[in-house]
Amino acid sequence: MPVGEIEELDREVFKPLWPKMETSEILPYQIYRDFKLELAKITPANRRAYFLLDLTFCFFKQASASMLSLKPKVLDFVKYLRGFDCKVILTSNTYSVLSDAQRSLFPQIFSNVDGYMFSHEVGRRKPDRGFWLLALDETRWVSPERVFVVDD
Repeated sequence: MPVGEIEELDREVFKPLWPKMETSEILPYQIYRDFKLELAKITPANRRAYFLLDLTFCFFKQASASMLSLKPKVLDFVKYLRGFDCKVILTSNTYSVLSDAQRSLFPQIFSNVDGYMFSHEVGRRKPDRGFWLLALDETRWVSPERVFVVDD
């Protein structure tokens, strides 16, 4: 499949689902099912039956997790902040498939933070003010001047 078609499919089908995924308005299986059906529409007819059998929910979850990678400089920075007795709260707009993968693949990150806030768990996402208030609550209300936000 040409890259342009994949980018168009991502733009038209997958991106509109992100806000709903990241706030758990739709569940990962629904996302998988909808995305699979859209991909099937553009799969050549002689490959469609195989595609529908091959693209399982398990494969979808594994493929999603395979996009993740540990950024050693981020881990070093988190440790650096902890050295100054800073509260470090991990915040992410994500959905359960990816957050579960992050927790299992990168325990060294989670063991070096004081807490975490995932959008799908609280039903709000960045940059919503309510999301940040919930994250601030995780810090036990450290004064806002002591809050440092890092984002990708």
